[in-house]
Amino acid sequence: MKKRLLALFCALAVGGAVTAKTVGATSPGGNLRMEIEVADKISYTVWSGADKVLDACTLSLTLADRTLGEAPRLRSVKRSSADEMLERRNPTKDAVVRNCYNAVQRIYDKCRRREPLSREEAYRLYDQAPLQELALVADEVRRAVVPDPEVVTWQIDRNVNITNVCISGCRFCNFHCKPHQTDRAFVTTLAEYREKIDRTLELGGDQLLLQGGLHPQLRIDFYERLFSDLKALYPTLRLHALGAPEVAHIARISGLTTLETLRRLMAAGLDSLPGAGAEILDPVVRRAISPAKPSVEKWLDVMHEAHCLGLPTSATMMYGHVETPHQRVDHLLRIRDLQARCPEGKYGFIAFIPWIFRSTDTELERQGVTTRFSPLEYLRIIAVSRLVLCNIRNIQASWLTVGKATAQAALHSGANDMGSIMIEENVVSSAGAHNRFDAEGIRKAIREAGFTPRLRDQLYGMREYAPQA
Repeated sequence: MKKRLLALFCALAVGGAVTAKTVGATSPGGNLRMEIEVADKISYTVWSGADKVLDACTLSLTLADRTLGEAPRLRSVKRSSADEMLERRNPTKDAVVRNCYNAVQRIYDKCRRREPLSREEAYRLYDQAPLQELALVADEVRRAVVPDPEVVTWQIDRNVNITNVCISGCRFCNFHCKPHQTDRAFVTTLAEYREKIDRTLELGGDQLLLQGGLHPQLRIDFYERLFSDLKALYPTLRLHALGAPEVAHIARISGLTTLETLRRLMAAGLDSLPGAGAEILDPVVRRAISPAKPSVEKWLDVMHEAHCLGLPTSATMMYGHVETPHQRVDHLLRIRDLQARCPEGKYGFIAFIPWIFRSTDTELERQGVTTRFSPLEYLRIIAVSRLVLCNIRNIQASWLTVGKATAQAALHSGANDMGSIMIEENVVSSAGAHNRFDAEGIRKAIREAGFTPRLRDQLYGMREYAPQA
């Protein structure tokens, strides 16, 4: 700040006469602001936030023969920045440190141009960018890429579990059961689907999120029959179903390739593929929390095949367990790079949804890994997601795991969607996520945040909110 102000003053003190003119400078954090007025004298005013701390102070220098600063002339004003090394006044470890401010500013400029960041740039953004600045830039980029920056979208759907039987044994999940646990095991019946769907349609919903587990007996013919039966009964209902691990599992036990499995599921009525099962796309993390689940490479391969077939998908991240911050960034980079491989004219990833790990009664909790939720950290993740995922338009605020207030703040930090009211949700709720919204509640929350709520479908087309009851 001092160097910028000194350079500004020096520029003001030289050359060609002008009428009264005001120029200013702002500190990197935005808290300090100075305005310098050039008239018959040079004067300056300083604000700290909204408070004026110095008002119209005269800037001059009296010499033996004259006074500098009277009748000033302004020739030019030049603004510049450069990465530099700063010497510590009281060095403890490193005598010299790098001034990172200008480097971060250059990354912001790259984000504004929607250029892909390098791994090192993405790390620096996550590690060093002040949250307030980061959120402002992310909001700026959001406003540039969404169709209407004053609108926040939301959805009505129902999360129905096909089954709770799963052989994956993920250590973050307490919803699943083993095949031999017959007292707990279930497979949802068609009659139960009809009851749940009828109520969803009454409330204005248009989508069913169908997820289960890696059931050892449910092969491709089961899912083909289920999807075709539901579409026959409810032709307009959107089936947002399964996930890459489930597709890979169904293919394996059915003796099919994942590509053929996707083709057959689409033919039976699959409309879009959720981003479930991503967690953190890092092999080390995956071995630690879900060792029996298909690999990181398999998740990416299935999603790429879905993109090539024209099947819309979403991407997710479950964070806050055993991963490092840089592994979170690597996860985002893998998502971005996969989206870059999406064939032209295909949907690819429609949206990205990060949420916090909930630990209640999970195996990870018994191992000492518990939920460590920080609203500020979540806002950082939302903002960095917006800036790193330069090729994905929609970023969703996960109110279910972070609560209303944090989700509202996320709408000013890069997110443009509040997700679904989730008429029914069982998996994350069983691990301690107890936030709830109905249609009026989510619309009110969006308005309170300063935006206009608009109901959407899975492809982010706008719908009219018209419940039957």
